[in-house]
Parts: sequence; structure tokens; C-alpha cells
Amino acid sequence: MNLDFIFDIVAEAKCPDWDKELVLSGVFKALDLFWEGKDKLYSIKGVELWGTEPAPHKIDIYMTKEGEHKVVDWKFKKSTAKLDDVWEMRESRSWQPKIYSAALASRFGTEVFPLSYEVRGVAADSEDPKKAKVKIVAMKLDHAYALKAIDYLKQVTAERQALIDLGKWPWIQVPEGCRCFGPMYKCAFESVCWEGQKVNLELTKLQTLKPMSHSSVKEYLRCPQRYALLQLLGKPEEDDEISAAGTLFHKVMEEVYKTRISEITSSI
Repeated sequence: MNLDFIFDIVAEAKCPDWDKELVLSGVFKALDLFWEGKDKLYSIKGVELWGTEPAPHKIDIYMTKEGEHKVVDWKFKKSTAKLDDVWEMRESRSWQPKIYSAALASRFGTEVFPLSYEVRGVAADSEDPKKAKVKIVAMKLDHAYALKAIDYLKQVTAERQALIDLGKWPWIQVPEGCRCFGPMYKCAFESVCWEGQKVNLELTKLQTLKPMSHSSVKEYLRCPQRYALLQLLGKPEEDDEISAAGTLFHKVMEEVYKTRISEITSSI
């Protein structure tokens, strides 16, 4: 297959040339290991599946093989040092599996279970952009897990709306969410919630909040008050994981995997 379009996508991206090199390094590592590796055995059923039920979600890849159903969540880092034990711990404690399992159960029913969930961390080597590293966090999700997740996410949606309608402060605080991913990823708002730091909050903004996005729902699940502060004060720079390079990597992988769906469709 001719994948020259990858270079066109990267060339048109609005990010530094160095980042483009890192992205290409990660992309071709992923292609070699997955696209030309074990993913060739699967039928790609969906790429970038968006939805709102029972919570906003965006599933990078959904694929099947002989009764096995698998979802993939790509994570791109600009340094191999980022794929450490702390990263693995963070992904294993993430709320993403709940969201993915609930979304697929709502969309396709029980047939997708047991579900294989796989986080694929891809990191370029900042010292040598021709090299890249991959780390995988995998788990199995069953239908009972999904049903519990659906019920929980519906409760969360109703709770959020009740807090908005009430229009008061503070919101519900979840202390376990402060450092749920370890001390290296502590919440940037600890000084506001626990140390009495004064901030100007325009609570009227809460009344105009749009429905949660697939990224903000994870923040709410971590802690409602953290979610509200992110909406009122903006996301702290050091807390923002979404980079131009990461967005570009996802865009390339999305287009690559869509070609396999197109191939199947055109052959029917």
C-alpha cells in the first residue's frame, strides 16, 4: 500500500519541524509493529468513533478477529523517558476503560464482550528522532463492568447538571483525585481547594457550560471541583497533555487505519 499521504499530512501540519520528525518516527514505529504486525489479523470496524452516550467519547480504533473485540487508545509522547512506570500506572488507573466499555456496550450491545482494551504508548527518542519506543497497557473488560460503568456515567451526568443548576460554590471535592496518578501528576488546583488560595471565579460561566467533551468527562470523573475550576480558570499549562505533536500523530494514524476500511468497502 502506498502511504505517501502520511508525508503530506505531516508537511501541512502547523507545528515545528523537529516535532514533525518525532511524529514521523513514532508513526513508522507504530506502523511496523502494529499496522504491519498483529493488526493485520483484525478487521477494522471503526476509527475515531465519536458519540455522546452514555458519556462523550472518542475511540481511536475498534477492531475484531474471530470473536475477539479490541479497542485501542493511542498515546504519543515526544520523549521515550515519558513512557516510564509512572505513565503505566497512570494509564492503568485511568477512567478511559469505563468510558470505552460503556460506549461500546451502548452502541453494539453484549456482543463486544469480553473486550480487550489496549493503550499503546508511542514515544520518539528526542536524542535520535529515527528511533522510537512503544509500551502497551492492556486489560480485559467484561459486560458486568460495562453495565456498572453505564449506570455510573448516567449518575455523573445528572450530578453535573444539578451542580450547574444550583449555581453555588464549592462543588463536590474528591480528595482521592488530587494525586490519583501519583505525586508527579498532582492536581494543579490543590492550593485553591486545600490551602485557601484566593481566585476570582465567575460562577455565571457555569450556567453556560456546553455538554462535556470526551476529554472533559475524564476530568469530571477525577473530581467535579477540578472539572469546574478547569472551566472557570482554564487549564494550567503544566497540566495540559494535548500537544500539537500528539494531535498530529492521532491524525496520521486515523487516516492510515481508515484506508484499511476503505479497502474492504471497495472490494465488496
